[in-house]
Amino acid sequence: MPDKEKYLELNGQKILLADLQHFELEEMVLSAFEKDTLSFIQSWLRGEGYFTVPTSGSTGKPKDIEIPRSAMEHSAHLTGNALKLATGDRALACINTAYIGGKMMLARALILGMDLTVVTPSSNPFATIEPGRYFDFIALVPLQLETLLAEGGGVNILNQAKAIIVGGAAVSEQLKQKMQVIDAPIYATYGMTETVSHIALKKLNGPDGDQHFKVFDEMIIGQDERDCLTIQSKLTGGNTIITNDRVRIISSHEFEWLGRIDNVVNTGGVKVQVEQLEFSISSILTGLGRNENFMVGAVDDQRLGQKLILLLEGPESPEDALLDQLKKQLAFHAPREIKWIKEFSRTATGKINRGLTMKKLRGK
Repeated sequence: MPDKEKYLELNGQKILLADLQHFELEEMVLSAFEKDTLSFIQSWLRGEGYFTVPTSGSTGKPKDIEIPRSAMEHSAHLTGNALKLATGDRALACINTAYIGGKMMLARALILGMDLTVVTPSSNPFATIEPGRYFDFIALVPLQLETLLAEGGGVNILNQAKAIIVGGAAVSEQLKQKMQVIDAPIYATYGMTETVSHIALKKLNGPDGDQHFKVFDEMIIGQDERDCLTIQSKLTGGNTIITNDRVRIISSHEFEWLGRIDNVVNTGGVKVQVEQLEFSISSILTGLGRNENFMVGAVDDQRLGQKLILLLEGPESPEDALLDQLKKQLAFHAPREIKWIKEFSRTATGKINRGLTMKKLRGK
């Protein structure tokens, strides 16, 4: 049973946890996000043993899976120990609570006894936060962190955190450079629904930043014949999870993420890992003082089989100079063309939806 004095703050409304168990959510006027949030917390407080969560497709086609309460509890303690979170810390959940990342932010607060504030996800989750508030633990997607670094007041709130985790999509080199103004530790996360959120962290800022992901001590990692990461732990029920993420194993508890196996492009007989190419392009754009959102795609080509193209988000403009620069620095890995798309398609968790974005391009 929750402490009678413990409450949840949801979009500025304080709700006693003791009262929430008895709410009839169907009779309340709630947004889809608010309903997902309150429904999960209500089920948790009532002692539910399993929770149905949709996967994002890291190990195959998206589907719904059931996660034991005990696994969520164990995951929360692993994160709490790694980031030194404590009872009474203030947690901010401002990512989609329909998915495992958001659900685990709620669960960590409940399990570890943190004070929980929840706001509907937006590009600037601090926009509705009262001046003077601060949080010890914050979870963000890269787009939110980008916005907070660009807008006034964001840096001050971020700097007061014990730990900030960033997940849902890869962090670009441009964003990594921008976040160096933050003193509070910022960690990229690696994980998926099947591993009950993240199983590895990589510190992104400061002189003690990490080069590679470091997994929690109990994780057993390896590779399959495709060089894709395999994971075994208590979180997976002792079963081995086979991912579609290509990695380079550094040690028994450290790996470098290379990209998705389905994002390998064969262009003229040369195999290119899209995410690695995007990292190189990100460094080039940073050096040129540019910060557009971008992605690399491929289209069929009669001579090359597949041709690499660079897609930039925004209004169309000539980019001959940029294309020449990319060819100079990337040689045969360079995109052959640059295309503009007004707005990329994105998933519910904030990732660029590569497939839908390419469909937009083909529909132009």
